[in-house]
Amino acid sequence: MVIDDDRFASQLVTSKGKVYSFDSVECMIQHESDQEVASRWVWSRPDGGQWKNVEDAKFIQSPNIQSPMGGNIILADNADAGTGMPWTELVALVESRP
Repeated sequence: MVIDDDRFASQLVTSKGKVYSFDSVECMIQHESDQEVASRWVWSRPDGGQWKNVEDAKFIQSPNIQSPMGGNIILADNADAGTGMPWTELVALVESRP
């Protein structure tokens, strides 16, 4: 997978160690139902450009955010925003969409 904009990048690591890269976090959420997930990561620019575990992250969903797959979701760190929803809320939001 080619990541065009790293502000939206995410990765899923399976229990067998296979790494899947995604250009948006909502794609990762939709893909993970087929996998035995060991960990999930999002790219954090403010943290010096490193992977951040989704359990330690907050996310923002807004029509003002133009993400690659149209989910309009970004890691709060990458949007210079101090608030956001935790991973469990984000998963529920993405899974509730048709």
